[in-house]
Amino acid sequence: AEAEIDLEYLDSKRHAPETLFPKVADLLAYKLANRSYGAVIVSDNNAFDFAVKYRDRLFPGTVIFFCGLNNLTPESLAGFHKVTGVAENFDMRKTISLIHQVHPNARHLAVVSDVTSTGRINRRSFERIRNEFRMFFSIIDLEELTSDEMEAKLRQLPPNTVILNLSYYRGPLGETFTLPEAQTLFRNNGNLPVYTLWDFTIRDGVLGGMVIRGEDQGFRAARMTKDYLNGQAY
Repeated sequence: AEAEIDLEYLDSKRHAPETLFPKVADLLAYKLANRSYGAVIVSDNNAFDFAVKYRDRLFPGTVIFFCGLNNLTPESLAGFHKVTGVAENFDMRKTISLIHQVHPNARHLAVVSDVTSTGRINRRSFERIRNEFRMFFSIIDLEELTSDEMEAKLRQLPPNTVILNLSYYRGPLGETFTLPEAQTLFRNNGNLPVYTLWDFTIRDGVLGGMVIRGEDQGFRAARMTKDYLNGQAY
């Protein structure tokens, strides 16, 4: 039989999880009071954190399949029961090496990250490897800036700079940016080369990167879920 699918959108790029999650949990508790599921699929770290935190209240005992999780290790899943899925393991090291190959005269790497969970996770991933590239670039940190601060910093960047955008969706004052808005901000304030780690962000002047495809992760997570519903154990 064809599966019946319900979709719920957290919108947690625009709203802080610590204030958003309890409200969404209350709403879903009302909506799902008389509904049960064979499986739950979550996409991205915030959705995963929400699902495992509120599973006992909203869909007790249900298997959770994930995709799009950044910085996932076997240790980070320790203690979770009936949880499996597809990790988002981008290769930041290869992307930075690509930047050096394509731009051998670049002397500075400006690294953008924001206050979202994804932005902070990606920043930690960068910090683990930043010293490997000191011989090629000086690192300029554009971390957790407001739009005004970002505009000013972008205009001050030297001409031999390349931008690596790890995430810029929400600023420290709560202001939010769509992907086109963020990329327009980069383009209109210095027009320097921009690199990324995800295929859906290669648009509006972004030059490239060793990108991963979220669509592939979603397909694999859906296939795992379908196999489970058809009787495969996880």
